[in-house]
Amino acid sequence: MLLCMNPQSSKLYFVYVDYTSDEKPFYVGIGDERRIRLRERNTYWVNIARKHEWQPEHRKIVFVTRDRKPRLILRLILLLF
Repeated sequence: MLLCMNPQSSKLYFVYVDYTSDEKPFYVGIGDERRIRLRERNTYWVNIARKHEWQPEHRKIVFVTRDRKPRLILRLILLLF
């Protein structure tokens, strides 16, 4: 997990990846602490999660920051690859 801190902000933001039960990534998300605890997303996410019996331990946080810009850039990079 990468960590990037901005001392001017107290709020943490995360980039996370949700994996299927066979360890294939199917969703890259960004959000604050509340967002990463939520289980459901859009219809695409719900359908795959149900099919693979998704559990919270299938979510891996890959980046933590106090600055909004790096998390958006990292999400774009992860979505492209």
